[in-house]
Amino acid sequence: MKKIIMSILTAVIFSSCAVMTDEAHYEVSPELRVFVDRFYAEAESRGIYFDRDSVSIELRDNLQKTDLAYGVTYGRGSAYHLIFIDRQFALQQLNEFSAVDYLGDVVYDSAAFYTLEYVVFHECGHSFLNRGHVGDGHFSIMTGDGSYIGNFESIDADRQKLINELFDGH
Repeated sequence: MKKIIMSILTAVIFSSCAVMTDEAHYEVSPELRVFVDRFYAEAESRGIYFDRDSVSIELRDNLQKTDLAYGVTYGRGSAYHLIFIDRQFALQQLNEFSAVDYLGDVVYDSAAFYTLEYVVFHECGHSFLNRGHVGDGHFSIMTGDGSYIGNFESIDADRQKLINELFDGH
């Protein structure tokens, strides 16, 4: 009887582990969901549709210390989308725009919100659009050093130009 119980318990434990390569895997950290949804909405408004299978977009500790980056993408150009955003950076940005307006709605029109959106869109550009970094002088979200975060977070017209370039430049 103990062998049967142990076998069942082992099977349940191993079958419950999420594997990135399974066909129906869609995991986005709740803190990042609004940004990923906005990326999908921007793509779909341009007639670009992405399969939501094999997607994992997560917060990860210590990216800035190990990779000197706010985000990292693995499997660029493949059928699997694995993106990590630095947890400390993301939570700092989330704390800065978590104020609510007088109706109780989250205020999204803040520099911190757009800074985090810029990083998520940049990493999604690598993974979903197979975009690499562009050189200095290109007005693009895909610069390697985040040159235009300031434009993205504070100038509506520039933000729209950068989003257009992200999708149209692929």
